[in-house]
Amino acid sequence: MATTVVVADDRQHARAALREALSGEVSVLAEVTSGPAAAAETARLRPDVLLINVRLGRLPGIAGTAVLVFTEVDNDVSVLRAIRSGALGYLLETAPPSQIVRAVHSVAAGAAYFDAKIADYVTAALGDPESVRNPFPQLTTRQHEVLELLATGLPNPAIARQLGLSSKTVRNHVSVILTKLGVKDRSLAADLARKALCLTDAP
Repeated sequence: MATTVVVADDRQHARAALREALSGEVSVLAEVTSGPAAAAETARLRPDVLLINVRLGRLPGIAGTAVLVFTEVDNDVSVLRAIRSGALGYLLETAPPSQIVRAVHSVAAGAAYFDAKIADYVTAALGDPESVRNPFPQLTTRQHEVLELLATGLPNPAIARQLGLSSKTVRNHVSVILTKLGVKDRSLAADLARKALCLTDAP
């Protein structure tokens, strides 16, 4: 079955370039020009990947859909904001078609994928000793433990057994974690946790 995408960019030439790059490799379900439209079409069509320009605003988090940023914006603030919002990949619009296709397939499979320049930003940001030691300083020690187990794919009852807690307590911890990380669901929180340990997928 072909990988499916929704393309979100307010520039016609960028949408055309993506459409040409993906032709024959990936099924483009829809093209939209705004953040709200991207969220609506992603929720309606449930594509494997939302390919979106970071300039369109807050990235929508839809369970089951990976977010891949494709943009001309390459500053470290935008990159890190996109990652914190749940983006699994970040490509610059100068990427060749083969790299775009590879990135789409990678994030659809759940692997992080970053342009080499973008990977340098991310590595530098997490290269700070305190960031490596504690990538989510807003979380308590117990919330870190819950997040680490959540990132392995364990459901709440299994996390509860591992930590000797009740399922209700774990459920409450997960709710607080999602709020503190600014993500909408546990899959996005798990993605953030995994990326704190392994940021790039080798081209």
